[in-house]
Amino acid sequence: MLTRAGNLSLCFAFFLGCLLLAPSGAKAQPVEGCDQRVQEAQEAKSTVRTATDVNVTEEHIEKPDSTMATTCFNFLSGINASGAASGGGGIFSGDFISASPSGNAGGVRATIQDALQTFYTAYMDAMGADSGLVDYTQTALSNNPACTETADLWTQVKQGGVEQGVPMATITDLINGTMPGGANTDYTKNWGIESGTDNNFSNFATKLGAQPPAFQPAYLPTNGFCQDLITAGVTGACP
Repeated sequence: MLTRAGNLSLCFAFFLGCLLLAPSGAKAQPVEGCDQRVQEAQEAKSTVRTATDVNVTEEHIEKPDSTMATTCFNFLSGINASGAASGGGGIFSGDFISASPSGNAGGVRATIQDALQTFYTAYMDAMGADSGLVDYTQTALSNNPACTETADLWTQVKQGGVEQGVPMATITDLINGTMPGGANTDYTKNWGIESGTDNNFSNFATKLGAQPPAFQPAYLPTNGFCQDLITAGVTGACP
């Protein structure tokens, strides 16, 4: 594993050798580029590293909940559209919640409910949605002033403190696609997507296994410094 992973470092070392070790006044021989498979393995490694960093970030930093959900917008809309004494609908011929107020099928009910349901899908990773303390399924208009969502969410924030369950994946975990122990909800979910849907880990293992063996020059004990440079491919001739 170390031999394969060293390919990129070896290519870079050869490049530096051309710049630093070539004899003064002599034109160094061109250095052949690194094998394409090495680059592909490095790209695959970068992908899994980045994806794992996203796991850690999303577990540590919770997405804010929807203000409409935490303030029970459907209840507020229901109060304003209600035909009750405290509702805005009472100003007109009836409320705006019933199926067909004033001949307008559905009134504002269908418009608000559909819009809320679509809007809430963007907050499924938020703390309130994950914990179930904020009800993202409640979209029906209702003349109901009771709303404890914000208070319940704040209690969760105070009790939760710093999010736990954020393990650090080792290079072995990334190669084998083995999720480190102790992972929490968001970390586990994202790891599953990387492993199952995106196949990032299996792709990394495949690309890593397909790398060519590292170049190993055949140095001889009798070689001088310049001859070793020729053997390594740094230069073509000694001055």
